[in-house]
Amino acid sequence: MEKDCFTDLTINNQLWEILKAIELSVPYGRNYGSFYDTTSQPFLTLGTPQAVRINSQYIASGINVVGGTKITFTKKGIYSLSFSLQIVNPDNDVHTIDCWIKYNGNNYPNSNTRFDMQARKNFGIPSYLVANFELTGAAINIGDYVEIYWNSDSTQISLAEFPAQVSPVIPETPSVIVNVHQIS
Repeated sequence: MEKDCFTDLTINNQLWEILKAIELSVPYGRNYGSFYDTTSQPFLTLGTPQAVRINSQYIASGINVVGGTKITFTKKGIYSLSFSLQIVNPDNDVHTIDCWIKYNGNNYPNSNTRFDMQARKNFGIPSYLVANFELTGAAINIGDYVEIYWNSDSTQISLAEFPAQVSPVIPETPSVIVNVHQIS
């Protein structure tokens, strides 16, 4: 008797099957990519914006991460980019964070999002926030790239990764999740 392939899927295999279904639903010839980072990223130097690092890939076709920060395009076109940053503030003060897109090393016009990160909840519990952002733009040339940048008024702020838990079972929390897909 042949087993149903969905009966014994583990959590990781279920995710893989979902991602493969997404891949199959993308119109033929369109590029896409889904990426994440498995490290915490502290904000290092006041007055010096830093690129968001990306070290892992769920699935991709025609979009690559180069040098750990540059999301590169192998095809001209219109793309939609969305990302989420898992931010933590262990400080007892409110801090301002900005995040935006750079296109080929230059600030992308009108792409910044600013928000205030609330002070920690108490001495042992920091404040958490997920910053979400979506933008549609064009890759004018093959090889163009975008980077996600961020800045803070405090080196206490970081993009936080949280390991998987066993009781209850909860998957790892990446510090960054990025999705890019070609619209046309």
